[in-house]
Amino acid sequence: TMRRVPLIYADMDMGPPYRELVGRYLSCETESADDAVDAYGLNVYSWCDKEFFDDSGKASFEFSPYSPIREEFKAFTKPLLFTEFGCTQGEFMTDCPYRGGRTFPDVKTFFNEFKEILSGGVAFEFSMEDNQYGL
Repeated sequence: TMRRVPLIYADMDMGPPYRELVGRYLSCETESADDAVDAYGLNVYSWCDKEFFDDSGKASFEFSPYSPIREEFKAFTKPLLFTEFGCTQGEFMTDCPYRGGRTFPDVKTFFNEFKEILSGGVAFEFSMEDNQYGL
């Protein structure tokens, strides 16, 4: 038999409840496993501060824009990927090696806070274009 080619769907993060609904819809097997995606990806550009603080001023992941994603996908049955992620604003702006180049300091937090549900991430994009999203 021929090897089945994996299907991964990357979606823009539309926020709750849409990101979870789309993920569940695309992972639904109606007649066979071929009906569903093998992995679901979110393009998320929400982590624009080094830390997020609760009302008392204590740094807490629970107050980050990524906390709801972790809650929504904790029982998701397919691998979850961040197919695009990061931020090019605020504290994440850098002059090295290029104006607006990205350092991805959020990766450490993702793999600590999402270690049970996140299967990986895709750095986007390599070349520095006018959009300033390059590495």
